[in-house]
Amino acid sequence: MAFTYQYPRAALTVDCVVFGFDEGELKVLLIERALEPFKGKWALPGGFVRVDETLDEAARRELQEEAGLRNVFSNNSTRSARWIATRASGS
Repeated sequence: MAFTYQYPRAALTVDCVVFGFDEGELKVLLIERALEPFKGKWALPGGFVRVDETLDEAARRELQEEAGLRNVFSNNSTRSARWIATRASGS
C-alpha cells in the first residue's frame, strides 16, 4: 500500500530487547544486519512500524522476520495507555 503525504511524516520504529539465560549467563539477542546502512554489524532486532499495526504487532513481526522467533512473551504494561518514544545516541 503506497501513501503520498502533503507534509513530511515522522517514521516510528521498534527495537526489541530479548533477554535469555545460556548456561547460567544472561544474554541479549542480537542480529547481524543484512542491509545497509551498517551491513554486517550487530544490532537489536527491530524496524519500522507499519501504518496499520500496533507497536506490539510490529515488535512481534520484526522478531519473526529478523530472528525467527515466534510466540514471544510481552509484558508491555503501557500498551493501552500510551506510546513511549526514546532516543539513544552514541559517539
